[in-house]
Amino acid sequence: YFARRFEESLAQYQKTAAEHPHYPLAFYGLCWNSRRLGRYDEALEAIRRAMELSGDSPFMLTAYGQTLAAAGKTTEARLVLD
Repeated sequence: YFARRFEESLAQYQKTAAEHPHYPLAFYGLCWNSRRLGRYDEALEAIRRAMELSGDSPFMLTAYGQTLAAAGKTTEARLVLD
């Protein structure tokens, strides 16, 4: 991710999520990379799964709001982030 090789990073997170389907940070990584690639529907799906696995942690809720905003869903983002 930090090398800005988002496709490679996404593939690694996909592998991690498949091998560890109850690990919320794998889905957070899927979200982050998908967002960077402009794949907002995939990003939202991934962060929703991360939230589910993490018990709606504040960290994941913030990421959800950021992802909604990045996807142009500003009204929904404001509701989450307020």
